[in-house]
Amino acid sequence: METNTLQSLLSDVIDFLRSADSLLNSHMVSFISENVWENRIPGEIAEEINRMTYDDTLNVLYAIGGLKDEASLIDYVLSPPVDCRALVQFLVQCRKYSLEVLSSTRETRRYFKCKTKEGDEGSLVLKCVKPNISPQYLTPAKKRHEVSLMSVFIAGFFQKYLDKYEISGAVVDIGGGKGYLGSSLALHHGIKVLGVDVASNVSSAAKTRNEKICRKLSEKCTLYQQKTAYVSPKTDLGGLVKELEGDWGKVDCVALVGLHTCGNLGPSCVELFASKASSGIPISMLCNVGCCYNLLEEKFDPEGYSNRAKPCLPPSLNGKLVEVPLDSNPGFPMSTFLCNKNFWLGRNARNLASQSLDRVMFEKKISVDALFQRALLQNVLMELANDASEPERGVLLLKLEKMLIDGKGIGRLAKGNCVLGVYEYFTRAFGKLGLKFTLSESDVDEMCLKFKHFKSKITMFYIMRMFLAPVVETVILLDRLLYILEEGINEAYLVKLFDPVVSPRCFALCARINID
Repeated sequence: METNTLQSLLSDVIDFLRSADSLLNSHMVSFISENVWENRIPGEIAEEINRMTYDDTLNVLYAIGGLKDEASLIDYVLSPPVDCRALVQFLVQCRKYSLEVLSSTRETRRYFKCKTKEGDEGSLVLKCVKPNISPQYLTPAKKRHEVSLMSVFIAGFFQKYLDKYEISGAVVDIGGGKGYLGSSLALHHGIKVLGVDVASNVSSAAKTRNEKICRKLSEKCTLYQQKTAYVSPKTDLGGLVKELEGDWGKVDCVALVGLHTCGNLGPSCVELFASKASSGIPISMLCNVGCCYNLLEEKFDPEGYSNRAKPCLPPSLNGKLVEVPLDSNPGFPMSTFLCNKNFWLGRNARNLASQSLDRVMFEKKISVDALFQRALLQNVLMELANDASEPERGVLLLKLEKMLIDGKGIGRLAKGNCVLGVYEYFTRAFGKLGLKFTLSESDVDEMCLKFKHFKSKITMFYIMRMFLAPVVETVILLDRLLYILEEGINEAYLVKLFDPVVSPRCFALCARINID
């Protein structure tokens, strides 16, 4: 598959992101202290919003956010309900660069495949060959949604390949966790599956769960096996599978799959597939759904821009130590095209990409109480630092800066979804920071009243900025797709597997290597 169109598209998208950098790399905690509303929104857009009512602005945001194809976007541009040309142009451009819209656009849909059209090459449907697993083994509902759709897709995808070449194969499920996907592939579709996870206690839990299901279905458990290992681009998956041929019989090829592989694990899987380095048994297919873009480590860190993510190497899971190497490779960018541009996103952009515009558009409501409290707290802390004498001032400013750079700030101060009152929130936050809190409850109430008008502005800004989230995801996933194509693997594309409201990271990167 030619790459010129994809390179041109990526160039356009990253140019657009750079033009929106004032929004993209703003920080919600600094909304009040840095007057983000006045300083970060492009001038013409700010003028339009300031002329519009709050309700009119939200209506425009929700209307455009719900459009999912290019024709609908064009129609909206031709007849907007209010005079806000600059705002509409920005929002429409964001939507045009989302994977959802690109998948239906004539020039770019070659890089996508549909999983739903019967008889189409992209339709990879296979009926279950075993009884359904009881819902109690697939909780919560989000996981049931993901596993049911992805297991059917992978089974069809893989079985067509095996039937075409009259060979046998096995699936390796990377980051398999408790084995939801792997056991579904094995027990529903009769596919040999090796689940690999970095934590031994998680692999053990997957084994226990699978044995319970097998007893319920009166099945043997040999089709689904578990292995504890840290996966890198150098991992010999073929060697791991070969160890199981005593139970499985001969295996001719491997399909590498992953459901929501976290941070750098996603690109590691892509690189492992493209390297063709598996000994004995080749990796012939890939189906990977990534997640946790905020945990991606970037290759390029511009001088003075210290916001690289920490490597996604969990020191512990459920209290159990995890043995992992320290030589992880940065996961973005992957393609030579973006590497040659020294392209970087930044932590704020990656954090944003992990959020869900689709859910906000579906629910059409958003609570900004927590955002308002945190922004108000930041303003208080900055005022406290500015009024303090040295060395206290320098210590506090350094602490605040480190919180923003490391992405580890105040964190949750209440259990569940409970939102504390502002005074109690301030009290707990100061205690967590090791600072003395001297404001009275009446002082805090007066402050809330003074800055109350920021709440509506936070809501509008938050939603408008979130339009950029799918654009950042587009860059991340198209970079991975381009990397595979650059490696000479021509059959590669993106497939929308899930309902994005239920499972926001809904696109799978799929590829296969044909046998000569």
